[in-house]
Amino acid sequence: MAFQDGWAKPLADQLVSLFKVNSCDYIRRQQTGYDPNTGQVGIVETPFPGVAAITKLMQANEEGGVSDTRTLECWLSLSTIGEVYPTTMDEIAYDGLRWKITNLDPAYAGDARYAVKVMARAN
Repeated sequence: MAFQDGWAKPLADQLVSLFKVNSCDYIRRQQTGYDPNTGQVGIVETPFPGVAAITKLMQANEEGGVSDTRTLECWLSLSTIGEVYPTTMDEIAYDGLRWKITNLDPAYAGDARYAVKVMARAN
């Protein structure tokens, strides 16, 4: 076990828990395989309700209509999502929207995985 694992993982769990937004869900999306008959790749979604701590909402431009760029920044404790790092295939559900994860940085870990900051854009 890395020296910092003893205090960093519990601290990450506590901080994300204190600031989590109950209406913000992390959705893990996994491909199940390609179906040559339909030409589709199957997707299975696993929701993790109320696990994200939102730290920032941004609107990068004002184009009018549906073309505005909206982004969200949040933290996830790996303890609450099965000790698996999110990927850019995954999504966040918040404020009636699905947000596609676009960036994962930083991800904190020693020998154990602690937390990750996720950036996402509104779909």
